[in-house]
Amino acid sequence: MAGFANWVVAQPYRAALVAAALAAIPPLWPVSAAAVVLTTLQRGVQPGLSTAAGATLIAGVYWAVLGNVMVAAELALLVFLPAVGLARTLRKSATLNVCVQLASGVAVLAVVAWFVAVPDPVGLWARGLDAAFADQLAGTPEGEELLATAPKWMTGAAALLLLLISLGGLMIGMAWHASVSSPGAFGEAFRSLRLGRTAALVALAVAVMAILGGSLVGANMLLVLLAPLTMQGLAVLHGIASIRGWTNTGMLWTAVYAGLILVSYATVPVFAAVGLVDNWLDIRGRSQRAA
Repeated sequence: MAGFANWVVAQPYRAALVAAALAAIPPLWPVSAAAVVLTTLQRGVQPGLSTAAGATLIAGVYWAVLGNVMVAAELALLVFLPAVGLARTLRKSATLNVCVQLASGVAVLAVVAWFVAVPDPVGLWARGLDAAFADQLAGTPEGEELLATAPKWMTGAAALLLLLISLGGLMIGMAWHASVSSPGAFGEAFRSLRLGRTAALVALAVAVMAILGGSLVGANMLLVLLAPLTMQGLAVLHGIASIRGWTNTGMLWTAVYAGLILVSYATVPVFAAVGLVDNWLDIRGRSQRAA
């Protein structure tokens, strides 16, 4: 990892090429953003912006050939610029906590802004999904149900996706940067992740608004907030494993992360709940004192 990171930042054009090449495959957008994060952490904000601009231009050529040049603009605004912003925040604050709070807050505010600015957000999503997928989904009970239900959650799902891209890119970039500058620093930063009681109280208020109040806006906000809470829950488990000196944890982490992907409906609420209560119970601190 250190060799690759050193190679990427050795020449200014390499990070732009790597970011642009990875951006050709949408599932790899977090890794693409990581190249911009790495440059910003290693070289500074101005080189990071230059890398973002170069990657956008190169990606623009690729997507123009495919007939969808607007994807390059989306990459610049939604992937590369947030990567520079979060990396700059990390350089200034020197803590992952602030970056996760900032990115999550912006994502939640984006959900609220969408519901305020768009007269009929659910209808807008419904028309878009119907135009894109009606031929494949219409005509079956499951398809009709999906077309009827999905539009209610699409605003939160879109904000959640962008948040995961941004935070995924930040953490991959941090890991690359740490492999060069301070091996082990990323693991320590992640194990120490804590949103804080203020953020936890906001999440609780949103949950009450969504679950007890039946608020559609609140439900979409809560969908976004599950991501940082789950991250803190994972940080708790990683922290306990480190404090207790657990060995041979390969199977444990495989099961945990496979569960988060394959049965997220069951595992995400559990880790999110752990992350939420940890802001008051300080589970890692208690484990440290017990050890």
